Amino acid sequence: MNVSVLTLVHNRNAALRNTLAGLAAGTVLPAEVIVMHLNEEPVPLPGMPFPVHQLTLYTGDSLNLAMARNRAMSCSSSDLNIFLDVDCIPALNLIERYLDCFATADDVLWSGKVRYLPEGATGSDNWLQRMHELSKPDPVRDGHDHYPYEWFWSLNFACSAAVFEKIGGFDAAFKGYGAEDTDFAFAARKNRVPLQVAAATAYHQHHSSCSPPLNHFSAIIENARVFNEKWQEWPMPGWLQAFVQLGLIRLQGNALEVLRHPTEAEITQARK
Repeated sequence: MNVSVLTLVHNRNAALRNTLAGLAAGTVLPAEVIVMHLNEEPVPLPGMPFPVHQLTLYTGDSLNLAMARNRAMSCSSSDLNIFLDVDCIPALNLIERYLDCFATADDVLWSGKVRYLPEGATGSDNWLQRMHELSKPDPVRDGHDHYPYEWFWSLNFACSAAVFEKIGGFDAAFKGYGAEDTDFAFAARKNRVPLQVAAATAYHQHHSSCSPPLNHFSAIIENARVFNEKWQEWPMPGWLQAFVQLGLIRLQGNALEVLRHPTEAEITQARK
């Protein structure tokens, strides 16, 4: 069975090279890798033992991750597809594990596992072979063999083209950061696509981020409203409650009111 790997990139060239290095060292090679650049041009890459197709999608001021994933899927030549976040380096057996899953059931949405690498991990000796020992497990999902649809995350997942079409793809109404992957999972549930956990691990590369993601405040608020109008519930409850505690928003029932935007000092303090 042929399988394609699809990834989105924006200002992540070093991470992309590490992800490709992981795929090149894998026990099974992909038929192709589709790299969808968002609001940027393709970049020079080292030679790989598989085709790498670099494409570009311009979506104006915001990054439309949903639209980019749909475009990447439409460009895939394979029926079986693995979506990997560009910050995720695949375990050497990731594709092999996903193929085992597809052989069991190709009519489900497969959610892979994620572990987290510390800063500087990819500069250590033999890091590709040592990713498991260098990394820490996901604090929420580790040890669970079944996930609720609310736990689905787009860092590492796989499905057939037919399942992607049955779900309806990603909703391009979500722009920028947040909620488009939860919406995709809810659409899978609505269309009776089972969600199962795959023993296919990806290792998330360390990069600077904010907790809570105050640097994406406006996009999170807008996407939360889009999600609530569609599903009559709020996504990203942890982040929204953090915004409430910081006095940024008021959340009551189906009403979300922005009280103020985070200051630069608050964003800096949240950065880790």
